[in-house]
Amino acid sequence: MMIRLLSSIFVSIYFWVVSTQLLLLVVCNGQEVLTLKEFGSGLENGKFDAVVDVRTLLEWQSGHIEGATFVENLASTGNASLLKGCESCTIAVYCRTGARAEKAIKRLISQFGFEGATIYNALGVSQWVDGGKKLVKTESKPAGCHTIQDYVCKKKDDCGISCNDKNTISSAPSLKTRYSQVVIISMTALTPFLFFV
Repeated sequence: MMIRLLSSIFVSIYFWVVSTQLLLLVVCNGQEVLTLKEFGSGLENGKFDAVVDVRTLLEWQSGHIEGATFVENLASTGNASLLKGCESCTIAVYCRTGARAEKAIKRLISQFGFEGATIYNALGVSQWVDGGKKLVKTESKPAGCHTIQDYVCKKKDDCGISCNDKNTISSAPSLKTRYSQVVIISMTALTPFLFFV
């Protein structure tokens, strides 16, 4: 009886976690999504021409990722004037969890002419903090591609001077690939418990 109860609890918790992950995958459908490790490594290696925070002013003031350019509410009403000159650069966009970053990326491409840019969804400060990283309370850093005359953007396959590993950021698996991985992991993890239910 106790084993059956524990199995039910585990299965409930497990499916809640899996459904949360699937929701996150759907939110970021069609975009290259960085893992925390990829984003952190890209920051350390200077992979990005701009790191853009698209949250609200209150969220920004409560703490943000070091070196970020603050473009308030870019997912909905904000404009990309602070990113002028970055239209063909490598950009990482983040918010709190990744949903607004996804919308901001769509707006950058459809409304602001960033079709030639390589734009990554770096998810959000929630994942950053959960991964043990710190937030800072500094001024917004102007994007180099916006402020430096004759700035040369980094390309997706060009890490520039400071990058030691050309494979620092890999393309994120497609939604179909990630969904398949989740299904396989789910079935593998649940198999032992199916005998007790």
